[in-house]
Amino acid sequence: MALCQQGSFLFWAKGSSRFWLRGSNQPGPRGHPRLGFPAIIKSISDNKFYAGSYGFRAKENSGSKRTGLVTSGHLAAVGDPVYSGRTEAVQIGSCVKSQLKGSVDASFLAITDTNYTLSNTIGTTSKTLSASTVNPSVGFPVTLCAKSCLSGSSGTVKSIVGKHVASNGNTLTNICEATYTSINGDSGGLVYGVDAKLNKADGINIGAATINGSNMGIFCKASTVLTDLGLSMY
Repeated sequence: MALCQQGSFLFWAKGSSRFWLRGSNQPGPRGHPRLGFPAIIKSISDNKFYAGSYGFRAKENSGSKRTGLVTSGHLAAVGDPVYSGRTEAVQIGSCVKSQLKGSVDASFLAITDTNYTLSNTIGTTSKTLSASTVNPSVGFPVTLCAKSCLSGSSGTVKSIVGKHVASNGNTLTNICEATYTSINGDSGGLVYGVDAKLNKADGINIGAATINGSNMGIFCKASTVLTDLGLSMY
């Protein structure tokens, strides 16, 4: 995905650079994905593969009550198939909800392949994510688990009221800014923190932004993502 900039906000947009499945560290062709592992999307708009990261496991609150994974909204549009695999892609589901407005940059990937077991294990660690969220405050320690940092990239929340321009031009509000490192392919990854001795979801990673001359990671709050997309963790 190509690195683009609108104002101070850097995001990983679908562009001239494409992600090739060959040589990826995605388990497959069917597997047991851990949180933060690569999310492989095939865009229906240009028929190309792109990669972000899985955020957290979720299920719909109503309707079909499908189960799946949350990732970035600028990575997956409604209808885009999601794949697993190394050299041969195997479709495991599709994007059924996506939002790039308000305070949310997130999408929901419904997993339909019964051989693809969803997990709450965080990256390459032995940690388990609880099925709960915590709303971060300034000074709260957080960790990004994503494609480039499956063991974690730690930082501290510096703001919870950031405004950033999304890849579709919409201004997102109440975005969290933290000192962890986010690079290409980390979009949609899990941002988590420890609360009451439990690993809880803080949010979904959006990307990186230059703020007052410093490179920061930015994410949307997990609680807002769940509310807006009609989802619950499990």
